[in-house]
Amino acid sequence: MRLNRGWFRVCMMVACVLCLLLSGQAGYAQAGYGQAGGGVRVSSWYWLNSTDKAQWPRDFKAMKDLGLTDVVLVWGLDAVAFSTRVGDSHEAMRAAYKAGLGSYLFVWHARHSALPHQEQFQQVDAGGHVLFAFDVFNREWRETQWKRYLQTLAREYGHEPGMAGYVFDNSFAIGNIGAIDGPAPSPAESYLSYGKAEAKMFGRQPPTSPEDPAWGAWTEARQEWWAQWAKETRAAIRAIDPDPRHEIVLEDGENTIDPDAESRAGFTLGRVTSSFDTMTAYWAPRYSKDSAEKIGGDVRGYLARMRTAIGTDKPLGFTLRLSDDATEDLPGHADHPTLEQVEGAVDAALAAGVRHIDLYGYRMGIYHLDGAGWRHYQPGTGREYPLTGQVEGKFLADRPELRDGLKAYLKKIETEGRPHASR
Repeated sequence: MRLNRGWFRVCMMVACVLCLLLSGQAGYAQAGYGQAGGGVRVSSWYWLNSTDKAQWPRDFKAMKDLGLTDVVLVWGLDAVAFSTRVGDSHEAMRAAYKAGLGSYLFVWHARHSALPHQEQFQQVDAGGHVLFAFDVFNREWRETQWKRYLQTLAREYGHEPGMAGYVFDNSFAIGNIGAIDGPAPSPAESYLSYGKAEAKMFGRQPPTSPEDPAWGAWTEARQEWWAQWAKETRAAIRAIDPDPRHEIVLEDGENTIDPDAESRAGFTLGRVTSSFDTMTAYWAPRYSKDSAEKIGGDVRGYLARMRTAIGTDKPLGFTLRLSDDATEDLPGHADHPTLEQVEGAVDAALAAGVRHIDLYGYRMGIYHLDGAGWRHYQPGTGREYPLTGQVEGKFLADRPELRDGLKAYLKKIETEGRPHASR
C-alpha cells in the first residue's frame, strides 16, 4: 500500500506539472509559436534591470494585451549577464511564457560585455592600440571563452518552453582604446585587427592602409575570419540546442552595408549572415523631422539595400526604434513617433516581405554612462541587481496614447498579415 500511495503521489505531481506547462504553452501556441494569425511575429525590447523584477509579470501581460507575440529580453550594459544572472533570467523567461510571450535573449554586444578581458584576445587597431572589444579573428578565443559562453547559454535556456532565439547585436563594432569610455581610434588607425594571431595567420605583417597593394588580400583574409566566427557561433549553439525554432539572429544597422565600415572591420555582410537564421535590420527614423510618408520611403530603400547585401533567401527582420534620437534626452513626455509614423515604417517593412517586426522598445534603461557608471550599474552577480533607472516618457511603457492606437493596428496585422491597402 505504501508503494501504491507513493506512486500515486508521484503521478499526481507529474500530472500537475504537465497541466501547468500545457496551460502556459497553449497561451504561447495560440500565436503559432510566436507568430500572429497573419504569419507576422511582433516583439519589443525589454531592459530587465531598468526596473524591479516585481514589475516584469505586469509588463509582460500588458505587452501580450498590446498584441505582441514575443519579447527581446535584455540585461542592460552587459549582454553576457544571461550567463551569470541565471536564476533571474529563467524567472523572466517563465514570466513572459506565462503571459503568452516567447523570449528572445539579447546575448551579444561587442562592447557591452563583462566577459573577462584578456589582452591577447582583444582587438588591436592599425596603430597598435589594444581596444576594449573581443577579437573574433582569434581562433583560440573562439574555441575557448566564446564557445564556453555560447554553450552555457544553450544548456541553460534551450529547454525553456518559451525560448524563441538568441540575438547578436552590434557584432562588428570597433572598440575604444583601453576601456569602455576610452577614446575612439583615429580614422587613420580605426581598422581591425592587428594582434599577433592575425600576423601569424596572414603569414606576414598585415597592411594598415587601404592604399597598400596587399589590402585586397588582407580584406579577403578578414572576411574569411568573420565567416569562420559566424559558422563556429552557430555550431557551438546547435551542438547543445538543435531546435530550429530557436532562431540565431544577427541584428545591426545601416553601417553594416556601408563600404567604409566593411573595409575597417573587414567583413562582408552576406558571408556572415549565411550562418545565421535571420538578419534583423535596425532603423532609427528622424521622427521629429520627417513625415510618415518620408519614413516609409526611407524604410523601403533601406530594406532593399539590406536585401541586396544578404541575398534573397535569408529571412529579414526589421527593428524599428520607437524614440526620437534628437529629442530623447529632453525632459518631458515624447510627442514622437506618432502612430502614423510607426504605421508608415511597419507597413513598408511588411510590404518588403518582413515577417518579424521588432519594436525598440517597451521599457528601456539609461545607457548614457561613463566607465565608472557602466561598471557600477552592470547587473553583476550579487543577490540583487542595481537598477539603471529608465528612459522616462519616451518608450512604449510610458506612452499609453501610442499603445492604444498600436493595439488596433497590430490586431489588423494579426488578422490580415499585410499592410493597409491604402498605403
